Amino acid sequence: MKKRFVLVSSLLVLSISLLLSGNLPAQAPAVWSACSACHTIGGGKKVGPDLKGVTQKRSEDWLRHFIRNSQEFMKADADAKAIFDEFKIPMPPHDLSDAQMKDLLAYLKNDGKMPAEEKAAAAKPVEAPAEWSACAACHTIGGGKKVGPDLKGVTKKRSKEWLHNFIRNSQEFIKTDADAKAIFDEFKIPMPAHDLTDAQIDGILNYIENYKAAPAAAPEQAATTTEAPAQTSFNMDNPEEFQHIGPGNNTWKFIIAVIVLLVFLFDLFITKIIKWNWVHIVAIFTALWFMYEIGYAEAAALGRQQGYSPDQPIWFSHQVHAGQNQIDCLYCHSTATESRHAGIPSVNVCLNCHNVVKKGKRTGTKEIAKIFEAEKSGKPIEWIKVHNLPDHVYFSHAQHVNAGKVACQECHGAVEKMNRIVQVAPLSMGWCLDCHRTKGVQFKDNDYYKSFKKYHDEIKAGKRSKVTVEDIGGTDCSACHY
Repeated sequence: MKKRFVLVSSLLVLSISLLLSGNLPAQAPAVWSACSACHTIGGGKKVGPDLKGVTQKRSEDWLRHFIRNSQEFMKADADAKAIFDEFKIPMPPHDLSDAQMKDLLAYLKNDGKMPAEEKAAAAKPVEAPAEWSACAACHTIGGGKKVGPDLKGVTKKRSKEWLHNFIRNSQEFIKTDADAKAIFDEFKIPMPAHDLTDAQIDGILNYIENYKAAPAAAPEQAATTTEAPAQTSFNMDNPEEFQHIGPGNNTWKFIIAVIVLLVFLFDLFITKIIKWNWVHIVAIFTALWFMYEIGYAEAAALGRQQGYSPDQPIWFSHQVHAGQNQIDCLYCHSTATESRHAGIPSVNVCLNCHNVVKKGKRTGTKEIAKIFEAEKSGKPIEWIKVHNLPDHVYFSHAQHVNAGKVACQECHGAVEKMNRIVQVAPLSMGWCLDCHRTKGVQFKDNDYYKSFKKYHDEIKAGKRSKVTVEDIGGTDCSACHY
């Protein structure tokens, strides 16, 4: 009892002396005077813990509870209880207004410094980092729920460490964190893992914290920016680079060449209107050459579908999904890393997002409604396969994507720019073999190729710069035909 009395008396004297001394940083909020009796910011432990970096270790919501009434808060919070157990001194409750609390936390966040230039910088809109484009596909800042939760104020509700863990790998984090699990249970959509550096994640969090929405349009401008009514038909054309791929339609060229051949043969042997025979010979051989070229191109294209771009049962744009919204290919084609086939997404995969996103900017509700119709009927959407190979050809997506580390675009073209998928490559035997003869195998950090010890040794010795697919049997007949 005596020790406690001495301790409390000492604290009281210390507090009064600090209040009377006025020896506080010029820009410290008034409430800091009471805090400074027991705490420092970067000066080490005092009566209570050093508060340097506390706003990064704890969420703003946690700090508000602790400051207002630590004795009540520690009954329900293990971290608060641990702090009391370490210092053994109860912190008195503080009846602070929201404004006072905000000033105090801002002061702590800046490690006891609130220069005018920082305030001015905070007032300026923060430019969105490149990584935000992926976040924007599922989240808004102050715009309400989308595919995932609204992120406005998330940096105040959660600690920096918590947000880093959730952003990096939410599916692993939900196994050990109840709050993360609750978010997943609410939205039912797994957020993909993001291989980002600390600096990149900090950039995203800084943007969210300092985001300022663009000012609303003036009333007279609102009428000009109103979304147009849903169209009844949609432009499914691809950019110019994806048009006119493949041999095209040579029918009329072939017919004209035949007509020219017959006309000049008829004149040469029967009508003889043209007196110079060399004209007939030139015309006849030119027509025969065109017929040969067209015949060769058409014969080479037999069984191939380069340029094939069929109408699909639902207007689906890879440009919107993979390009604009940056949805990973593996989210929809989930078996590409472990199966021969990349797989077509089921209706349930579509509904992961479209349970929330029910209206498209280009198509309104018309096309998305077909997904709900398919789900209601229990019948799968009959997507039309674009890239086909002969039955006697063995091809494995897993071999190329997982082991070979081949990007989707190397065979399928820049699908993120296509409105509707078109077969860009010929997918011929010669096309595949050319790739196998020149494509370097990614030996580094690839367990699949550990057994090729000879090649690893040659690379280390400097005798070989790369190993091609051909070097490991990629041009053997049995590799694709067995």
